Amino acid sequence: MKKGIYFEYINKIENLNVMRGKILLSTYAKEKGISPMKIRCEYDEYSENNFLNQVLKKACISILCRINDNSIQGKIKKILSYFQNVDLIYIDRKKLLDYKFYKNNDRFKDCYLLARLILLNLSMDNSQNNQEAFSILFEINTLYEEYIGILIKSIWDNSFRETYIQDKSKFLLKNEQTGKKNFNLRPDIVLYDLKNEYEIIIDTKWKAIEVDSNVFYRSSDIYQMYAYITAYENAKRCILLYPCIQKDKNYSSWKLSESFKGKFIEAKTVRLDDIKNTKNDLKKIIFNYKF
Repeated sequence: MKKGIYFEYINKIENLNVMRGKILLSTYAKEKGISPMKIRCEYDEYSENNFLNQVLKKACISILCRINDNSIQGKIKKILSYFQNVDLIYIDRKKLLDYKFYKNNDRFKDCYLLARLILLNLSMDNSQNNQEAFSILFEINTLYEEYIGILIKSIWDNSFRETYIQDKSKFLLKNEQTGKKNFNLRPDIVLYDLKNEYEIIIDTKWKAIEVDSNVFYRSSDIYQMYAYITAYENAKRCILLYPCIQKDKNYSSWKLSESFKGKFIEAKTVRLDDIKNTKNDLKKIIFNYKF
């Protein structure tokens, strides 16, 4: 918005006191009640009152009354101030979905897609239960992974410790014919301790670790952790990190065979109700351990 809102040429047909564009004599003759002092004209106007801006304005107004945070409300009102000359209209679903992007409007694509998501979710919620509701669907697995990664970096990183997100340094196998490494391993988070020469691998899992007090571990997840911890020579721990369902409950830990002495695969959980609780849980998981 700081660079200016989107303008485009919009075709208009109006009865005007002065000639603009081209005169529509055939339609003018057919219409009744038009002042003889006016001319029916068709012209293109370079205007901010276009469909893209109408969608953005509608989305902002739609969520303004659903947000309680004063800071966010202030930002939305500031955005709305750019759309004073934009009409608030009914947004047709088909037109909303079919809208195309070109070179001139491409910089607004992300804003438009978010606004479309907001309006489609509002429409879906209202059509199902006739109640005002608001929800946006995120790729929650990625959101969870990034959130945990940011918090871990804040409590782990220093002059001799580093955090790597989606580390790509290790491979599962080496091709004997080509000599190339194959099957890149990409654990979500790897903690490096350069001073003591060890690593901790954390893989976030946005899924319930238990249902109705029954604990479930997917064998595919365990095999994945096994591949990680055996590929990283200095890795001592490989942790499956789930959202917390039951506070202060301990879950399984597995010790690898003697050929991989001192290596463990563990299942842990973190509380997500408050950032302080999440950081405290992460500190206990990472630091309350003696190698």
